[in-house]
Amino acid sequence: MHNLALLCLSSLLVCAGKRSQCFLKVLCRSCFEAFRSIQPFENAFKSISACFGTEVLIYFTFFRTLFFYNILLILINGLFLLLPQIAIPPHFQNSSTHSLAEPWLLTGTGILTDSVMFYGYYSNPISGNCGANNKIMCPEEYNTTLAYIFTLGKGLFVTCIMLLHSMSKSFERTFRTFKSNGNLALKVFSFWDFNVNKEQSVKRQKLIYTQLKEMLSELSSTKGTRNMKSRLRRLPVHAFIWCICLVSIGLCMLAVYHLCQDADQTSSGMLLIMPVIVSCIIHVLPVFFKTLSRLEHYNSPNTCIYVFIVRNFLLMGCIFSVLVYHWLGKIGGKKARNNIQCWETFVGQEIYRLVLMDLIFAVLYVIFGEFLWGLYTRNVSLGRKKLDFDIAFNILELIYGQTLVWLGLLFAPLLPAVQIGKLFLLFILKKKSLIINFQASKKYLSFSQMNTLFITLLFVPSFTGALACVIYTTRRNRPSSGCGPFRNLPQIFLSSKQWRSGQASPIPSLVWMSWLYIYVLDNSLLLFVVVGLILISIYIQTQALAGQKELISMLQEHMEYESIMI
Repeated sequence: MHNLALLCLSSLLVCAGKRSQCFLKVLCRSCFEAFRSIQPFENAFKSISACFGTEVLIYFTFFRTLFFYNILLILINGLFLLLPQIAIPPHFQNSSTHSLAEPWLLTGTGILTDSVMFYGYYSNPISGNCGANNKIMCPEEYNTTLAYIFTLGKGLFVTCIMLLHSMSKSFERTFRTFKSNGNLALKVFSFWDFNVNKEQSVKRQKLIYTQLKEMLSELSSTKGTRNMKSRLRRLPVHAFIWCICLVSIGLCMLAVYHLCQDADQTSSGMLLIMPVIVSCIIHVLPVFFKTLSRLEHYNSPNTCIYVFIVRNFLLMGCIFSVLVYHWLGKIGGKKARNNIQCWETFVGQEIYRLVLMDLIFAVLYVIFGEFLWGLYTRNVSLGRKKLDFDIAFNILELIYGQTLVWLGLLFAPLLPAVQIGKLFLLFILKKKSLIINFQASKKYLSFSQMNTLFITLLFVPSFTGALACVIYTTRRNRPSSGCGPFRNLPQIFLSSKQWRSGQASPIPSLVWMSWLYIYVLDNSLLLFVVVGLILISIYIQTQALAGQKELISMLQEHMEYESIMI
C-alpha cells in the first residue's frame, strides 16, 4: 500500500500541468506497476525461492495458479447465476425440515441440500416469481435455465484459454535457447554486486547463491549416466516393482467399485465411508509408491519424478473412472431404484464430500507426516536432519483436488468457493511446515521443465477429462424431473435448443447466442476439429522450439571448436 500511495502521488505531480490524456496514461501505468508490486504471495515466493530453490517454488506457484482459476470461476458463477437466484428465491423450495444436529457441513446434506451450493436449488425461469415493482433485480427476460448452461460453459471456456496460455508461456521458457554455462558465468561475474550489507541485498545474494547451486547440479546430473549393462541388471527390479504397483492399483479400484455398489445412503456415517476410503487411497498409496521407488535407484531425479507421476496418474485415472461410472452410469440410469429424487444434487454432494475429505487428509498429512515426523527426524533419529520436500507428491495432490472441482462444477456451482478456502488454509500450513520441517534439496530440478510438465498434466488429463465428463452428462443423461433448471427436458443440452426454437422474434442482443449454438455448440465435428487443431499447434510449437534449441546448441559447440582450433 505504501508503494501504491507513492506511485499515485508521483503520477499526480508529473501530470499537474499537462492535459488530461497524459494524466490518465501515467495514472494507468502507475496503477499497473503498483498492482504488480502488491500481487498476492509475491513476498512469500521470494523468500521461498531464496531459501529452498525453484523446485519448492514450483509448488507454491501452482497454488497461486489454482487460486486464481477458482476465483475466476466463482466470480463468473456469482455474477450470472448466484446473485439472480438469491435475489428471487425459487418458489418451489423443498418444505422438508432438516435437523441441525446432523453433520451437514461434512456430508453436504441437511440444510445444504436446499441451498445455492447444489444443482437442485436452482429453478426454471425466475421471471414468474418477479414482482411488479422489481424489474431491476428480477428482469423479465432473465432465464435461469440458459444462465446455468451458458455460465458453466463460459467458466470452462475461459479456464481452457488460460490453461492454453499458461502452457504456451511455459513451453517458451522451457525451450529458451540459452545454455546454462552462459547464465552461470554471467551470475558468477556479477555476483559481487550483491555482496553488500543491506537486508534486501543479502536476500538477493542468497537467491543467486541458490540459483548457482541449481545450475551446477543441472550440469553435473548430465554426466552421471549408466551404461547398458547396468541398466539391464536393474530391469528385473523395475519390472517387479511395476507389477506390485499395478496390482495395488487394481485392488484399490475393485475396493472402490464394491464400496460404491454397497453404499448405504440412509445414515450420515455411511455417507462418509466412501469419501474416507477414496481419500485414504489417494494419499497413502503414493507414499507406498515412493517407498518402492527407493529400491529402483534411478540415477536422474527427473526420471524418478516421471515414473512417480505415471504411477499416480494411473491410480487417479482408475479411481475417477470407477466414480464416474457410479455417478453417471448407475445413478443417472437407475435413480428410481436408488430412491434418489435429484441425482444431480446427490452427485454434487458426493464430490463435495470428496473435496472436504481431501482437505482433512491433507491437513492430517501435514500434522503427522511433516510436523511430527519432522520433529522425530530432527531430534531422535540418527541422521538428525530435516525432511526433503517431495514436489511430485504435493503437486499431484493439488491436481487431484482441482479435478474434483472441475468435475463437480455442473452439480455444485459454488464448489470453487470451497476450493478457495481449502487452498488458502493449505498454503498457510504448507508454508509454515516448509520453514520448520524441510531443508533445501541437494538435487535441484529445472524450474521451467517441471513447471511445463505440471501445467500440461493439469490441462491434458485433468481438465480435459473433467470437461469430457461434463459434456457427456449434458448430452446423454436425462435430468431429474423434480429439481433443477433442466426439469422436464430429455437432455441438459437441449435447453438452448428449446430456447432457440421457441424464439418467434429473437431479441437483438441475444442473436449471438443463437448463432453460437447453431454453428459451434451443436456441431460436434467442429468441436473435435478445434480440439485437434489446438493439440496439433501445441505439438508443432514444441517441435519447432526443440529444433531451434538443438540448432543453437550445435552452433555454440561449433564456435567452441573453432576457438580451440585457433
